[in-house]
Amino acid sequence: YGDSIAIRWMTYLCLSYDHRMVDGADTARFLQDLKYTLETHDFSSELGL
Repeated sequence: YGDSIAIRWMTYLCLSYDHRMVDGADTARFLQDLKYTLETHDFSSELGL
């Protein structure tokens, strides 16, 4: 996609956690890793496609 203007599938990710137990930086890294996995992994075999 790069800088092109295109119609794309989008979703919003959010995460609730207790700041007393988990550092905010750790949760931000988790969401970044989750985003990367969702964008790059081929889920077709898991979905039976």
